[in-house]
Amino acid sequence: MQTDCSSYDDPMHAHETLDGALQAAARDGVVSCRKAFEIAGSYGESPRTVGQRTDALGLRIASCQLGLFGYADFGEKTWIRKPASMPAAIEAAIRGAGDDDAAVACAALWRIADDLGIPRAVIGSCADALSVRVRHCQLGCF
Repeated sequence: MQTDCSSYDDPMHAHETLDGALQAAARDGVVSCRKAFEIAGSYGESPRTVGQRTDALGLRIASCQLGLFGYADFGEKTWIRKPASMPAAIEAAIRGAGDDDAAVACAALWRIADDLGIPRAVIGSCADALSVRVRHCQLGCF
């Protein structure tokens, strides 16, 4: 029989360990997108919740895995080259993933990249080259 309450969730303190992980991961007030997703997985939280806690702690998310933001050291969208030509299958996948040809959700681009075995930053660059806007960041950044 359990004699203490140590294994029961306390809703008043539910974010303390998550907050600590985010603060420990931050460098100069910034947590990378990749690290935020790792923390979400480790704590069984949604990426959106981790993004909200990051905001609440006054931290920023950077180094977007799709290459959309947070690469100040490399220059604005210059750290990965736009493709000289794009396979029709990639263009069709990107254009077919959204409600229209002009916008697609972040999560949809992640699925395309993972399904095709292509780095997420390359898929983000392809979407940019097609002038397809990415919306609904999974961490809530945009």
